[in-house]
Amino acid sequence: MTPLTITITYDNYGSVPGLKYGWGFSCMVRGGFGQVLFDTGSDGTSLVDNMAMLDIHHGEVDAVFLSHDHWDHVDGIGGFLAGRARGVPVHVTPSFSDGLRDRLRRDGCNVVEHGPASEVEVLPGVFSTGEMEGTPREHSMIVMTDDGPVVIVGCCHQGLRSLLQRVRDMRDDDIALLVGGFHLFRDGDQEVEDNVRMVMDMGVRKVAPTHCTGRRAIRIFEEVYGDAFIPMGVGVVIEC
Repeated sequence: MTPLTITITYDNYGSVPGLKYGWGFSCMVRGGFGQVLFDTGSDGTSLVDNMAMLDIHHGEVDAVFLSHDHWDHVDGIGGFLAGRARGVPVHVTPSFSDGLRDRLRRDGCNVVEHGPASEVEVLPGVFSTGEMEGTPREHSMIVMTDDGPVVIVGCCHQGLRSLLQRVRDMRDDDIALLVGGFHLFRDGDQEVEDNVRMVMDMGVRKVAPTHCTGRRAIRIFEEVYGDAFIPMGVGVVIEC
């Protein structure tokens, strides 16, 4: 199986000179299936500039996967679409606003909706979890690798336990890597610690938390996971 590469194209955190960062999340996921842009951050100009500096080309993106309809994950889509040919598939869920879906169609996108059903294949070996309950509703992306499923999540509004159980039900395997925003930034220390232990107990072997996870929770994940913790930020490249 072709190695998987995840490049962080937008994030709250950043230290690489020349790369821009701000509240939000986006990453480019590349493998034998092609290239998927997961979420688009909150600022299209910054996203596009970062992609250029990271040598990621608009026209080579095979699909866009939008996790949920919040500004910090979808507002960069206009900047991305302005720099590429029309016709890219954009994967969303039924809970996305009519306004956003209409805008995508006007821009020539093929809007693909994923409801609550599981086993929805985006590209070969790349799946949506299906829309999950939360505020807002959200879907996450599963990429199959030789080491097991890699799960990429926008904000995890469905809750970490619900997400991990859905992936377990779909793939019946330990998760090789969990990447993205875990939405723990408002939680107290004990609740964060309980979630970190639960993630480990449910068989997640490596973690790369960022965005709405919050600095305190990120620190606790690092303490618990040790060498299996991956620091995040704009420009980080994860190879699986």
